[in-house]
Amino acid sequence: ALICSEGTEIYWFGPMGAEDFEPDFEWREILRLSWDYPKIKEGVQCIADQLKHEINEVTFLPDLSGQPMIVISVPDKGKADNMMGKLQHELRNTQELVFDMSCSHGGGNFFILMMPKGASKGSAALHVSKRLGFASNRIMVAGDGENDVP
Repeated sequence: ALICSEGTEIYWFGPMGAEDFEPDFEWREILRLSWDYPKIKEGVQCIADQLKHEINEVTFLPDLSGQPMIVISVPDKGKADNMMGKLQHELRNTQELVFDMSCSHGGGNFFILMMPKGASKGSAALHVSKRLGFASNRIMVAGDGENDVP
């Protein structure tokens, strides 16, 4: 299995290897049920409209690929901090919506990643181990970025 995108995606490989894979639809359903995507999307759209001069792009991955993640691209750390503060205040504090949020950067941009509460590479690894019948103390993981460290 391949776990990627902050743990929001798990792919299972078939007998043909890298060309033969499919998403773990059970994991997607677990995550889908752990956030109120329509209300979060509406709130993000409203905030993005208010701060459109600070945003490069907003991508609603559930609508494109089924992946439970919203990606907001902004040009610098100050705008990322401002956007995250606005999302925290308006969606979490005021509307009491539940989701996880992190920020990463690359290619000169900052990316705010919004995903269902509890979605992580660790929770995805536990899901995979359960599905394969492994005890959690028999799991080993590796990663290449700062988001791969618990």
